[in-house]
Amino acid sequence: MSATVYATALSVIVVIGVLSGSAFALYARLVEKSALWTKTAALVGFCLAFTGLCAFAFIYLEGKSALSQAAGLRAQAKLDESMEEYTRALGVFDAIYYATGRAQALTGMGDVLHEKGNYEGAIGYYEKARKSYVDSMDTRSLEFVALLNNIGENARKLGKYGTAIEQYSDALSVIEAKEGSDNALSVNVLNNLGLAHAGTGDSRGAIGYYTKALDLCMRLYGPHHHKVGINLNNIGLAYADMGEHEKAVEYYEKALVLKKKYFGPEHPSVATTINNIGLSLRNSGRLDEAADRYTRALEIFIRALGEDHPVTAMCLNNLGQASCESGKYRDAIRYHERALEIKRRFYGDMHPSVATTLNNLSLAWAGLGRKQEAANFARQALGILDGVYKGPHANTAAAMDSMGSALCSLGRKTEALEYLEKARKMKLQLFEEDHEQVMATESIIQGCGHDLNGP
Repeated sequence: MSATVYATALSVIVVIGVLSGSAFALYARLVEKSALWTKTAALVGFCLAFTGLCAFAFIYLEGKSALSQAAGLRAQAKLDESMEEYTRALGVFDAIYYATGRAQALTGMGDVLHEKGNYEGAIGYYEKARKSYVDSMDTRSLEFVALLNNIGENARKLGKYGTAIEQYSDALSVIEAKEGSDNALSVNVLNNLGLAHAGTGDSRGAIGYYTKALDLCMRLYGPHHHKVGINLNNIGLAYADMGEHEKAVEYYEKALVLKKKYFGPEHPSVATTINNIGLSLRNSGRLDEAADRYTRALEIFIRALGEDHPVTAMCLNNLGQASCESGKYRDAIRYHERALEIKRRFYGDMHPSVATTLNNLSLAWAGLGRKQEAANFARQALGILDGVYKGPHANTAAAMDSMGSALCSLGRKTEALEYLEKARKMKLQLFEEDHEQVMATESIIQGCGHDLNGP
């Protein structure tokens, strides 16, 4: 018997029990037969009502149990089994018209799809959950705030930064109305607003939100708390996006001191900041120093999280990029192939993070002069990203750059320029005209166009 049919049957028992019990008790009181008859009717009514209420409680607890099991399975990365339990919980709560439980189940289903990289699908479930919260008039709870934050997060992953900013702003308004402006939840949402503005290319706006979060952290926790370090790290990321890598490293180093003091030197958060220092050093052309930082971060991630964790794969991916830019293409391919193996095992074949590594493999094979392999990997990356991102996204544009470069080297220059022009237009929707991402695509276009027109 399905969860919905099962719960519906129990719901009928609830209704019959409560109504019949109430009717018997009322009849006994109104008719006022003999004392024995009255007591008997009242007792029957009470028993039926109690049975109904017990059945309702049983249904409710059945739904809560399904939610708990689903959350446990999701924590173990058993996503398909988790989705089954959330679906069971949804059927139970639908049968008893419990809107808050329905919202919790739908939110969990969205969380599962988020972890699978299906951000559009996740938003679909989150929007249904939002409606259930509205129906239950529960739009001031912290669960509702978390839901708004989740919608914003998935919109940001899809490159829908305007939607993300709107959702984060709504979440911040609810928090401030409920808790006031000086609270820990505001710190998280301010950081997310910074990330969304950074996605639009508005790094100055991002720094503004990160700075507000930093100031709030200082007031709430003092200057030496690890959350202060997290905000310093985020400001560093924004400066890195602006190309101010020396300033970025300055903030990362401050964050690193606080994180080491709070977490110890072997914590993944420490490794994350070491990795970020590596990113800025690489973008400054200091490739050997970058590789050294990446290697240190990788060692910590492996000890803390294991060799097959997606964060470990991220660091392997960065080592691959540094190797590729140093001309060590075979080393780069080795790192990227290992990262790809981990990501596919963890996320499946169609996740955007898998596409990122496929694109990096395209660049490494291109460096070896293996033009057809480069084009094949770029094509695979684009196939994934086109399915994930329905609008303009920096990752899609990067894959188009790789595809255009590969096709240009194969002599298919007209086709190559079509990809490159699409990439340029997409980046102009995301960044200012003088942004380094736009300029990188224009450089490839000029090179390919020069080859096309001859010397």
